[in-house]
Amino acid sequence: MDAVQFVNKVREMRATQKAWFKDHLRADLIKSKQLEAEVDKALREGVTVYATATLDTMDGIPAEGEQIGMFLDGNADQRPTDGGEGDEQ
Repeated sequence: MDAVQFVNKVREMRATQKAWFKDHLRADLIKSKQLEAEVDKALREGVTVYATATLDTMDGIPAEGEQIGMFLDGNADQRPTDGGEGDEQ
């Protein structure tokens, strides 16, 4: 399993665990245990560094190739100051 597949598997496992704690459905518990076993197996066998898959998107996390702005106000010309040349103190 590569790193991206591992991260996606952990995300799926956590979502299923949260569903179990919310609704206590037996199907969620069974799926959660299955995914946890797969994650444990990947940890035992090792996770490769080179990705062959893409990360699944999550709310607030950009999809592959999507760039998000660093500045919340949308002003790309605004840069944080670090006390360098020309900065007033």
